[in-house]
Order: sequence, then structure tokens, then C-alpha cells
Amino acid sequence: MKLSQTALNQMQFFSNTNKCESVNRTISTYLPKNKNFSRNALGRASAAVLKVNNKRDVALAKTLKAVGCGLGRKSRAVVALKKIRKREIYDCAYQKSLRVKLNRLKARKKQAIDFLLNKRVRNRLISGYKKHQLEPKLCQNSSPKEFVPQPGCSSWPD
Repeated sequence: MKLSQTALNQMQFFSNTNKCESVNRTISTYLPKNKNFSRNALGRASAAVLKVNNKRDVALAKTLKAVGCGLGRKSRAVVALKKIRKREIYDCAYQKSLRVKLNRLKARKKQAIDFLLNKRVRNRLISGYKKHQLEPKLCQNSSPKEFVPQPGCSSWPD
């Protein structure tokens, strides 16, 4: 789906968020919030939308053609753009491969199991902690002569 009026209408009614997230992420890289672009903000936003609708190499070729400066067939820029495009296609196919999907699924499963197994331990540690608390063994092992009262120590000598 290309960014068009129908896509904007779908974003407005929250019926398609993938394109919206893609556009927002791209615009945030082209127009960072910590910088002011008073003169060229509109052009940068247009370049971001052009990149989302087309791939990086096609967007650059269209922009240069509109300006009147075409790329040569064997120029370094064309070779580099082809290399980038080839890498993007490979990465996309690799991420969609069954082996990678299974590895991601296994990693998520392991992470969920670790989270659930350690949930009780975390709850026990969180609920029994007080600020400036010493370990109970330190309080119990110290002799009454050497004992110096510490805040949070639950065992006091008799």
C-alpha cells in the first residue's frame, strides 16, 4: 500500500497502522525533534514519504531526475545503490525464512519461560526488602558485644 489519500483515511480511522508507523518512523529520522528545519522541513518530509512509498534507490533516482541530474549507468552511486538494494532484498528474505522464524519463536519461548520461572523469586525479593536492610545472616552471626544496631535489621540481641 502506498501512502495516498485512502491510506491516510485508513490511518485516521485506525484500520491500518503498519503504514502509519512506517511513515512516522521515517519522518522522525528525516526530521529529528531536537533540530529546527525552518527552510527545508517540507522537502525533508516529502523525501521521507517518497522513501516509504518507493525503495531508497528508486526514491533517489526519482529525486535526481526531477532536479534534472540523472545518474549514469556505471556510476559509483548506481553501483552502491544496487548493492544496498541487493542487501535489503537478502535481509528481507532471510528474516522471512522458516529457520529464522523458528529461532525467533524459540527465543521468545525461552524468554517467557525464564520470566515465569523467576516471577516467584522476584516477588519474594521485592516484598521482603526494606531500605538500608542488612542481610539477616549478618545480624544473627554478630555477637552481642560487637553488635551495632543497624536500621532495618530485624533480629535484635536480648
